[in-house]
Amino acid sequence: MNSDFIAVFNFIREVRHLPEQVREEFLTYKCNYYQFFIRVALVVTCFAEFLFIVSDYALNEEMFRPTLIPRASIFVPMVFYIFAERRAKSRKVRTFLNYFLAECVVLSTIWSVFHLKDKAHFAEGSFSMNLIFIVLGIGSSTAFCVGNYIFFFAEILITNAIIHYENLMVILSLNLPASLAVIFAQIMLSLASYDSFRMTRKLDDMLKTDPMTHIGNRALLDKIVVNNTLKNAENPTSLIMLDVDHFKEVNDEHGHEMGDAVLKYLAGYLNSHVRKGDHVIRYGGDEFLMIMYGSSAADSFHTMERIRHDMEQDEKKPMDFTISDGVAEYRDDFSKALAEADTALYQVKKHGRNSQLIYRTGFGMEPGYVRTDGSQQQNQAGTAASDR
Repeated sequence: MNSDFIAVFNFIREVRHLPEQVREEFLTYKCNYYQFFIRVALVVTCFAEFLFIVSDYALNEEMFRPTLIPRASIFVPMVFYIFAERRAKSRKVRTFLNYFLAECVVLSTIWSVFHLKDKAHFAEGSFSMNLIFIVLGIGSSTAFCVGNYIFFFAEILITNAIIHYENLMVILSLNLPASLAVIFAQIMLSLASYDSFRMTRKLDDMLKTDPMTHIGNRALLDKIVVNNTLKNAENPTSLIMLDVDHFKEVNDEHGHEMGDAVLKYLAGYLNSHVRKGDHVIRYGGDEFLMIMYGSSAADSFHTMERIRHDMEQDEKKPMDFTISDGVAEYRDDFSKALAEADTALYQVKKHGRNSQLIYRTGFGMEPGYVRTDGSQQQNQAGTAASDR
């Protein structure tokens, strides 16, 4: 038993100390996963709220009219909720809308109670709201859950000044313990969700990681493209396609183990020499794709020039080898930018390797390029990359 409490305590501490980005990712994951069920539960609750008019009929001496409008009023926020929730992009907005509709159910109930001759049964009605609060809690943060209960008790206390509940203490004594139980259940369910999130994230990372070089693979690239994280109107983004010169000869003359060692070294070196947030992706075979955010093609060209020069001097290389790369700037069309970077790399290979080139619009198929030794070459289609 003690070990269980220790495990829960450690779990809670781990969740509390999550980095803000990971915490937001977890809460978004939880909200997205349960939102459909929460939406259905809230809509069903609204219809159930209206159907309480049947019990109102019995309590009000067989009269429908006094509580008809209060009960039916719940459909106004329900329609608004259905319209707004489907269009909400933010996790916080959707969670707010969930609790907003739940509190509208509470207000509709209180309004109906105001028109009842026998108000004693509001204790049971208010207590039943804890059921929907449990459902809302599985898709929200603990802060939202606690904030909702503060608002819930404030509603009861404020409306008591108008309605004068006959059994206010009974209402509070029922709901206070229930609120603590719901908050505790929300915390436990959040821990269970976090455990699922952690495993899902681990599997996702494995799927997006190249097993040999331990950098991103094509699956990560697909996610970057689908999420459109390349687009930034204020700062340019550059794509760099590169590969190992004469890699086939490395495998043929030194063996595939040496070839693998070269790829592992290159991946690690590139990954350790880019800024946080940039990506190094194994595109296939000995080809690598680098994505540099907030970096123009010219800036990325000079960055790669420095990386290539420093790597040539590195004594930790498994063997002496060189790389070539092509640089292109992203302009709202990833496929086009990737093709441009690939074309630039092709031209480098065509003219001698151990070089790099910036793709420029208007170059045609044979733009100029710069060799490692700094000498410029250009053709009739355009100027050298260093003149950019």
